[in-house]
Parts: sequence; C-alpha cells; structure tokens
Amino acid sequence: MLLVEVQAAGINYADVLALSGQYPAITKAPFALGFEIAGVVQQVGENVEGFKVGDPVAALTLTGGGYASHILIPAATAILLPRQLDPALAVAVLLQGLTAYILLDRAQVKDGDVVMVAAAAGGVERGALDGISDGEVVPEGNFRGTVIERGGLNAARHQAGRDT
Repeated sequence: MLLVEVQAAGINYADVLALSGQYPAITKAPFALGFEIAGVVQQVGENVEGFKVGDPVAALTLTGGGYASHILIPAATAILLPRQLDPALAVAVLLQGLTAYILLDRAQVKDGDVVMVAAAAGGVERGALDGISDGEVVPEGNFRGTVIERGGLNAARHQAGRDT
C-alpha cells in the first residue's frame, strides 16, 4: 500500500453516477468521491517495491476517496509519473486516456483500419484520436462524428466536403 498526499483529483462521469446511486463499485452512501488522483507518496508499505517517499504518482482509486487530502491506495494501482509533469494534467487524462487505450487495444485496431469516433469532443474520444497517429479526419455528412483511417493522427487533416 502507498499513502499518497493528493495534489489533484479528477471529476468524471463516475462521480456523477456514484452520487446518483448508479455506480456499481459504490453501493450506497456515505462514501467519498474521487476516482482518480495524482500526488506524492508519503509512506510506502512493507514489501512494496518500485516506489519511495517523494515519488510523484497517479492512480485510479476504483472505490472513491480521491477528494481527500491523503489516500491509501494499493501500490499495484499506482503509476509513477515524471517529476516535471503537472499533477492536474496527469489526472485530467488518466481515466479517459486509459479508457481510449483499452478500447483501441481490445478492438485490435491496426494500420489501414477505419475507426469511427462519435462526437469527438470528450476525453475518451480525444484520447482515441490521439491514440491513432498520422491519420485522416473525415467529416461524414449528417453524422456527427469523426472517421479516421488508422495509420496516425499526429498531423490530422480536416477535409470538409470530401465524399467517402
């Protein structure tokens, strides 16, 4: 286990679901909100390797509690962060970025595939777009989404009016 001083905590849809009683991991009140955190390790539990006091980390808390000043988390859920990374930035992309990564990985997207990202305005959608590098973004008629040919999005080109 790691005791972490919380420097930033995310606000996500999971928090809204928990407040409304619809989040499966939280069955009923009372509970503490906050499912993703970034902070500094204050204490390291026995037999924990790979972390030391002062290390910057981020984690998904899974059962809440991230809105506290400190949180005790399993070391297996912690991600060591670069010291220069702003904790607010780390926590802002943690859940959405991980979700996008898992979606692309499980879909087994490969070069040459076409990926449709619906309403690419949220964190998961933007993470999916970032996970596809050097691709082509093509608006699709009345569909309010983005179709990307796998192969990259590092230099995406918006091609309004193109028929596909």
